[in-house]
Amino acid sequence: RALTAAEAQTLADHVGRDRRTERYRALVLVLAFGGLRFGEATALRRSDVVDGGKLHVHRSVRYVGGRWLVGDPKTEAGRRTVSLPASVASALATHLERFVSDSPDALVFGTGAGTFLHSANFGQIFRRAVEAVGLPPVRPHELRHTGATLAAATGATTKELMRRLGHSSSAAALMYQHAADERDSEIA
Repeated sequence: RALTAAEAQTLADHVGRDRRTERYRALVLVLAFGGLRFGEATALRRSDVVDGGKLHVHRSVRYVGGRWLVGDPKTEAGRRTVSLPASVASALATHLERFVSDSPDALVFGTGAGTFLHSANFGQIFRRAVEAVGLPPVRPHELRHTGATLAAATGATTKELMRRLGHSSSAAALMYQHAADERDSEIA
């Protein structure tokens, strides 16, 4: 299920209201409007954020067998630069000022202690926010679907979706084309 832009914004705003979770508001926005995979977003370093609201994605992180493994994105196509909407870029700039040290290697979306954010911990925060704002059950991965669906709704071509999402095949990007199909009445 893809969220609407308003639903994604509402979720992010709810996460940002709580002192214990406010540091993850920008993460919700980047996942929802940038379409990054969770491991790609949580592997971002300060040096990966460039002026103009762009993110250089060239690594991913996952927790396996009790240790963090930092490596390449899921596919070679996963190495990319993703542009963020101006409002998300602004939220990210505020996030960097408030929560991220000046070191180029500092994690953009780390924990308060500066370590990698575990997907299970974020999942709990996310589920509580989903319930609090009254949305039907939705998983954090649906934020990636949201980003893809919103991009497809703008009229992005399959090739553009492939590049934005880091897909190496058109089959993966075509899963998100339903967004345009559902808009047929609106387009007419």
